[in-house]
Amino acid sequence: MRMERSRILVVEDCPNAREGMQLVLNREYDVDTVPSAEKAMLALSERDYDLIILDVGLPGIDGYKFCAGLSVQEKFANIPVIILTGRSDIEDKLIGFSVGAKDFLSKPVDFRELKARILVHVQKRRAEAKNRTQIQVGPFRADSIRQTASYVFEGKNVDINLSPLEFKLLYFFLTHIDQAMSREQLLDNVWGHSRNVADRSVDALTSKLRQKIGPFSQLIQAAPGIGYKFLRPQENLNDALSSQNAIKKIA
Repeated sequence: MRMERSRILVVEDCPNAREGMQLVLNREYDVDTVPSAEKAMLALSERDYDLIILDVGLPGIDGYKFCAGLSVQEKFANIPVIILTGRSDIEDKLIGFSVGAKDFLSKPVDFRELKARILVHVQKRRAEAKNRTQIQVGPFRADSIRQTASYVFEGKNVDINLSPLEFKLLYFFLTHIDQAMSREQLLDNVWGHSRNVADRSVDALTSKLRQKIGPFSQLIQAAPGIGYKFLRPQENLNDALSSQNAIKKIA
């Protein structure tokens, strides 16, 4: 089975540098390039990336500030960042590492060295992902190997009886918390690229999943004009519990 290509985001304001890196790296990776931190954030909101190559001297928000912002956001903090700069002072490197960068390269970049460093970080990220078979998000627990899931409600552990597709959808939601996902993205990641089903299959499967996660069904929200979003349980847990208790009292 052919391994899925890793996705790399290059944030570089120099058009020639962007073009050069895309030409060199496209042979082994899926590469997107943007000229600013603002456009990088837009790209990150629309697609998942395995690594970021980040120039320091960006217009507007510079690379250091952008990297620092990523490091404090849970959904982006684990993406390795390789910082590029025209300066090689040790102080610059220390700043880069202090804001969360995993690596540091001085310009002009030697593409052989860049590719070698990318490979190290991509392989490490894959190994870490492979070891993270069990995840816990708020009251939810899921095991990608055993294909089992459960949630804790009123102090009790409740097993969720899921079909393989329902499990894949829940697991994808739990690993993409608070991200608006299009139906096309959900189809690709749950059914796979070779699927032959309609977009509305997502609606049907999401409806079934809502029923099976019981008191937390409201965490799955429609994203108008896009698809669906799974809200962060920690921020909505009390509302879900209150709703459930209210239903019990009425009954």
